[in-house]
Amino acid sequence: MENENIEELIKIIPMHKVYSNNLLAMGYNEEKRVMRVIFKNKSSYLYFNVEPEIWDIISKAQSSGKALNENIVKHKEKYKYIKL
Repeated sequence: MENENIEELIKIIPMHKVYSNNLLAMGYNEEKRVMRVIFKNKSSYLYFNVEPEIWDIISKAQSSGKALNENIVKHKEKYKYIKL
């Protein structure tokens, strides 16, 4: 993906603070099916082709970090990602 497209994607993802041991903030754009996660170590990732149901699970989970790991990170073959 070109940097210009990445910058545009970042602009259209509303971010929300997360109360988590590892995560600082998360956001999702349903139209583009892109999720952004910012970790407390300041690393940031975009995950692609994330279904609204998966975002719903992660955003409403008691542990967003654990839900992210179970539903996205463990399925790297399904959810492509880039580190920002």
